[in-house]
Amino acid sequence: MTTDGTVRVTGQVSIDRSQFWVQDCDPWPDAVKEPADSLEVDVEHPVAVGYGRAYFLSNAQDHECTISLELCPLPPMYLDDQWAELGSWHFRTRDGDIRVYTISGPDGPRLQLSEDSCYTLHAFRKGGETARARFDAARSTGVIPGDLEEYLIAFTPL
Repeated sequence: MTTDGTVRVTGQVSIDRSQFWVQDCDPWPDAVKEPADSLEVDVEHPVAVGYGRAYFLSNAQDHECTISLELCPLPPMYLDDQWAELGSWHFRTRDGDIRVYTISGPDGPRLQLSEDSCYTLHAFRKGGETARARFDAARSTGVIPGDLEEYLIAFTPL
């Protein structure tokens, strides 16, 4: 935790088929279950947010990337111009145990938020504009570099 109360967790995640999501770890009753793939995303709108989850579309296919989850009192202001803001959305938790998921299951950092609480989710990406071209160029060599993209997903309490 920093002096302003910010909590940040960071980890490497194996992106598969250009997608990952963050969601509450609490088991979802069938009545409120909303599959991550029901949240529509595209190149122009790479993030979609639903109850207790946010779905992300990467600009590269299978690769390793760094994802940071952050709980902060104010939106991040320290990012340089290499970071693109993807947007901000209302985000409501269930149990507050937020984790990164890929098609293979839980993979990456985990952040504890308050249960049944509302936040603003702020999403930022670095390297996204060129990730696809760098991925395609590297695929021809058979060696995909790590960190084609980097993500910061910040939660500020409402």
